[in-house]
Amino acid sequence: MNTTYGNWIDFQWRCITLCNDLFPDYKPRVSTIYDYLHPHDNSDFYENPDANILCNYVKDTFSIRIYLIGNETCIPDSMCKYVFEHDETYTLVENEPISDNIRMNLNTFINFGRPLTHPIKQLYEFENDSEFLCAIERADVTLEERIKRAVLEMGRQTAIRSESPIGFRSFDHTG
Repeated sequence: MNTTYGNWIDFQWRCITLCNDLFPDYKPRVSTIYDYLHPHDNSDFYENPDANILCNYVKDTFSIRIYLIGNETCIPDSMCKYVFEHDETYTLVENEPISDNIRMNLNTFINFGRPLTHPIKQLYEFENDSEFLCAIERADVTLEERIKRAVLEMGRQTAIRSESPIGFRSFDHTG
């Protein structure tokens, strides 16, 4: 969210490595939101008439959503902020050490309307987190079904709003 390009690329590859180490029998997908939806850093995603459809597509398709927190004082892409605001099961992770100022004032920096109740984690904490390990296994087993359901729902919603085409990408990163 409020991080630099280099920080999230580094985190993505570290996360791929961790998942490959934890699950050597298969290749968990570790993707960024931009692998599926086009960035909205030059326009306001909140004004997109399909914002809710796209947000639900992300939430329905990706059962594990991790939000990387950096040391920037804002979220440069309104799409990320929108998805985060509509996610009740968020996980916050830091890749680079977060300054005390960011940690103490994160709610203000990301302009989040409700209290942040989930702790900020570090990637290494997932190694021994039984909930995370079970979630990865469930996500792998249910991936194709979740994608089918999400695409069908997106098609249904798009048909209702036929005047507004929705574009998304369908590739992901595996390690």
